[in-house]
Amino acid sequence: MVPHRMTAGAGEGRFSPSKSGEDDELRAIWVSDYDNVNALVMQLDVEITKRTEEGHEFVHRSNNITIPEQLKIQISNLRAQRDSAIKKRFESIVRVLIFSEAVRSFARQNEHANIWGDVPAVLTSSHKKCAELAAEIREFECQAQKLREGIDEAVSSGNPAQMQNVAHLGALIADLEQKTRASNGERDKQFIFMFQFSDTVRKMVRAEWAAPGRGLRLQASQ
Repeated sequence: MVPHRMTAGAGEGRFSPSKSGEDDELRAIWVSDYDNVNALVMQLDVEITKRTEEGHEFVHRSNNITIPEQLKIQISNLRAQRDSAIKKRFESIVRVLIFSEAVRSFARQNEHANIWGDVPAVLTSSHKKCAELAAEIREFECQAQKLREGIDEAVSSGNPAQMQNVAHLGALIADLEQKTRASNGERDKQFIFMFQFSDTVRKMVRAEWAAPGRGLRLQASQ
């Protein structure tokens, strides 16, 4: 594919998008990768909190000044796993933003606006919201797939009684697809927030937009 290019200029810079079809395919891959590693970070956070609380309870219960060594090791290992996952999540979200049409459009429209900031708490909140939205989207897609299987079964059977329910199933699928689009739209907003409020993220995304061949190298590195 042809990577996005930004030309030198004031403000946020100007760039020309590559082929949208190719971008959509790549974006779907990167978003899926991001969702998975983001869910892992959230899971590890929960595990660390749980183990830490167990340690505190042990100290209070036993009147000890330290938590058990085995529990310390577990917490240390979990934190190391989380640190690694956070690094992968950062790399993943940068790839997502590079191929996000919503982010490109936002950057273009606000090229000279004084709206950019560096607020780490925004990334934390946006990652959490994205995890919630990803879970919603997975549930919608799972429900829609079951309904499609119901339609397949009705059509294959040729049973008039089952076919009478096909229109209703189709309406339910359409409703779930609309909900999925809405959740994807909300997730795009979170991606924009990450771009708007992280200097590091913006610099990395702009570097990829600006450098010919960088998009290809990102794919090759996977």
